[in-house]
Amino acid sequence: MLHSLADIAKDTIARKNPFPKLEGFNAGIYVCKWGLTDLYPEEERILRDAIENRKTFDTGWVDCKKEIRSFRMISDGTVLTIQACSSMDDFDDLIYDAAPDGTEFSDEQIEELTDYWNDSMDLSTDAEAEATVPVTTYKEAIGVLGKLEAQNEKSLDSCFQVVQSWVSEILAR
Repeated sequence: MLHSLADIAKDTIARKNPFPKLEGFNAGIYVCKWGLTDLYPEEERILRDAIENRKTFDTGWVDCKKEIRSFRMISDGTVLTIQACSSMDDFDDLIYDAAPDGTEFSDEQIEELTDYWNDSMDLSTDAEAEATVPVTTYKEAIGVLGKLEAQNEKSLDSCFQVVQSWVSEILAR
């Protein structure tokens, strides 16, 4: 019998995600260095073993050290769901990334760029992609993860190009 809100919350979480945490993968810990497919050797070994032995697992969301990226893999032993998330810098940093080095914006220019951003609801500094595939090999799973990361990167590049055009327009005045 459940006695507290904490017990109820734990029970609800357990029912929503019946997959055991993949031992050795800690949510919020860096498991890859330069990109989502560049896993550190120990994490690669753990994930390779889990996939190739068709284990039931959930990696939880794990992070990349050098980029604002994360991934999660969930397997029921026959089907593998792979999720990838990528982000860019916050808008304040993004406009400086889009400008020539050493650019200083006036308060009016910052306000105008912020207005452009606020008026463009379809732009986001975050991108997410997901695929569900039959469990095969580690190499194929990492290949899918790489494709999801590339898809996210393409989406973020499109957003960055728009911001670059705004910055160019404002600086040309």
